Amino acid sequence: MVGLCFTFYSAIFPFRTFAIDFFTNKILATHGGITASEAMRVLAHERAGMFNSLLPLSAMVATPLFGLLSDKIGKRAFLMMFASVLLMPVYLMMGYTNVSLFVPVCMMGVAFSLIPAVMWPSVAYIVDQNRLGTAYALMTLIQQIGFFIMNLLIGKANDFAHAGLDNPGGYGLGMWIFSILGFVGLTFAILLRIRETGPHGHGLETITAGKA
Repeated sequence: MVGLCFTFYSAIFPFRTFAIDFFTNKILATHGGITASEAMRVLAHERAGMFNSLLPLSAMVATPLFGLLSDKIGKRAFLMMFASVLLMPVYLMMGYTNVSLFVPVCMMGVAFSLIPAVMWPSVAYIVDQNRLGTAYALMTLIQQIGFFIMNLLIGKANDFAHAGLDNPGGYGLGMWIFSILGFVGLTFAILLRIRETGPHGHGLETITAGKA
């Protein structure tokens, strides 16, 4: 679960630090690139801000609903695995296809809402109550280490590939890094589900509201 926490948050928040620039350049690339008019540049920047704001907006609405869903049906490890599957293709879709940005952003929004809604409460099923504070602190520490490493790595990747409006394809290297994190996160989610459906599970798949 700590591995999933590390990979998931490292794939989401560092991306959002440069998402507005990426979205803006992605939109402008289809509307003249560096020759785009000033009005188009303003519109692209506004749309980029809108896309970037969809993630916290979706979390506000969907996270409580996903929390209620996991309490109702259990299947917490499966839900985290499903969210990991959703996140995997998002960055390659953004970087290498002409599909509307709404599609990958919405997929990211579901994953961004679903995994935290299930993951953080699940720690209480795994860790003894007298060690919960330590467990959450450790997960948060590792999460922040991921932010630090990935922000540096993605910045260097974009600089190395000369990513920008005049070279939107330069974002591809960073997108591959994020996608690899998605694959690794899915691996951790699968291992967690295998554990929880076996004889040494902690009840993540079975405990529902009203059950002890």
